[in-house]
Amino acid sequence: MITPSILALVNICLIFVMQFGHLREPLMIMGTISLSFIGIIWRLKFTGYSIG
Repeated sequence: MITPSILALVNICLIFVMQFGHLREPLMIMGTISLSFIGIIWRLKFTGYSIG
């Protein structure tokens, strides 16, 4: 389960690199999305709501 997820993230990053032409922008996008999910999960736990 983890290996396909990592492979999918690498493929998405490669598509972003081909689209933008640099590695910096895709890393910023992927980092922002990751941090936003961490913030969402933290906020749901803080307020007592469940994910499902």
